[in-house]
Amino acid sequence: MTDEEEAVVLQQLNVEVSRLIGRVFAGMLPVTEARRLLQDETFLRHAPQTHLPDAMIQLLSDPLASVAKPRRSFADVTELPLMLSVAGLLDGLGKRNGYALEPYDHILLDEAQDFAPLLYALLQRAARPGHLSALGDLNQGLHGYKGPNAWADVQGALGWADVRTLSRTYRSTR
Repeated sequence: MTDEEEAVVLQQLNVEVSRLIGRVFAGMLPVTEARRLLQDETFLRHAPQTHLPDAMIQLLSDPLASVAKPRRSFADVTELPLMLSVAGLLDGLGKRNGYALEPYDHILLDEAQDFAPLLYALLQRAARPGHLSALGDLNQGLHGYKGPNAWADVQGALGWADVRTLSRTYRSTR
């Protein structure tokens, strides 16, 4: 078989394989698969990367009840912690350096009022200790039921946090 013939066959196979994958995985969405994995406490207790403490298992299973069943095939802000949980359980959290997994130097989370405390706990595991900054205003939450009710919830998820409050607005010209 020539290189051209091989390329044509591979292209045809690629189309057929893509169709097959589409049929097999059509009903699988990030949130449904995360729910399936994270509701299995045995799996969580024997996660391949690391032993998960009970507090992390509680955080992993707690937000599942508030995440709506998906009606579309793209991710919603409520699915980010679940997707990161699955990624962490399957492949660990951090940045890849060859085969090694290292913590990020620093993680900055903007619009932090819109994310569940679970996301903070997961991001903390992906960064060097003490190198997670979350910026947000609870009064500007677009989806109040998705984010923390108070910054104390975030402090609880992290086990530590230095909360600072700006006393002056920087959005207005006055």
